[in-house]
Amino acid sequence: MSMDSELQKHYALLLGVGSPWEVKHVELKLAEKKVEIELGWQWGAPAKCPECGRECSIHDCAPERTWRHLDTMQFTTLVRARTPRSDCPEHGVKTMAVPWAAPQGRFTLLFERFAVEVLLASATISQACELLGSESIDIGLSSPSLSSVTATDSEVRTDRNGFSRLGSGYAPLGILVFVLVFVCPLNLQKTQ
Repeated sequence: MSMDSELQKHYALLLGVGSPWEVKHVELKLAEKKVEIELGWQWGAPAKCPECGRECSIHDCAPERTWRHLDTMQFTTLVRARTPRSDCPEHGVKTMAVPWAAPQGRFTLLFERFAVEVLLASATISQACELLGSESIDIGLSSPSLSSVTATDSEVRTDRNGFSRLGSGYAPLGILVFVLVFVCPLNLQKTQ
């Protein structure tokens, strides 16, 4: 078995992906300290409508997306894929869900879980951003695990359009911006 094939198998196991998904290519970019993993759909596998779960045909693929994954050693790891779009007789053409990320998410589920743990263990949001190698983190609205996260006055600013800012990112008021898109409730209490 070739070294490329072993590496693809290795990353498939680490990502927890299997048929109908496969690791197509793994690229190590030493100068950028980055690992990029390209996933692909095994053509011929049936599609499922994300609305009703019905097996249907594949219409085409959505444009390529990228998700941040847990680091591989000290290297930032990114997952790229073109997600098939199903053609459901009832719901029409819909982008299928991927097993490694939430719909519309920009991070793998494993990375999101890790980031939540880092946030809970950090004294400040700025410290969490530093530990995650990020300038900011998006937090949405639906997991009780972040209800205790607070932000200091120096970490939260509101611009003239009513957007809260943490680090270098922006989000609508009531949503903290990091570099992660979570679905977590937020208790935006400013500490004294």
